[in-house]
Amino acid sequence: MVKRDAQVEPGKGLQLPGPLTGQISTLKVGIRPPDLPLIEKIRDLLREVEESGGTVPGGSSLSIRTIDGFVQIKDLKNISMDIGATVRVIEHDPSRGTFLVGGDGEADLITEISWYVLRALPGVHVLLFIPNDNGPLDTPRDRSKRISQMLDVARMVKEEDEVILNGLKIVKLSSLKELKDASSLRSNDHSRSQ
Repeated sequence: MVKRDAQVEPGKGLQLPGPLTGQISTLKVGIRPPDLPLIEKIRDLLREVEESGGTVPGGSSLSIRTIDGFVQIKDLKNISMDIGATVRVIEHDPSRGTFLVGGDGEADLITEISWYVLRALPGVHVLLFIPNDNGPLDTPRDRSKRISQMLDVARMVKEEDEVILNGLKIVKLSSLKELKDASSLRSNDHSRSQ
């Protein structure tokens, strides 16, 4: 006997992230501890940036190519040993908008952009994301349009060393060592600091 009183409100069955909502979803394959040597190396590089007069804007993040995908460090300004502070991206299914990650973090728009750029550009190993004040990047819900937009972003990053989107500045680097020399982390206006 089927109970007919229980009905789903319009749209209520589509609230979890996934292909029908246009949102990014995360499928976790295992909880791994954070990569402590990598985090320490990045902390040392950031210390060198600050000692040489550079600054790391709050909310900046970093994606680093690895042998099995890439690692995303969510907040460089407050880099921590917290498991959720890094996301190990193993694979992505663009048609469903689902990321396969090894760790406790969640995928986000920067994860998605990183996947497309690192996948399309084998010579790029590090991506630096700096927040911009122009508002968030408007991403379409429709999967095919979203994929097309991400491919356009990858094309822009291929052509330029720095790309400015609505809410982000993307800097491509060929290695992690280039982070300390990134001009985007240098003070452009020295009069503010004086």
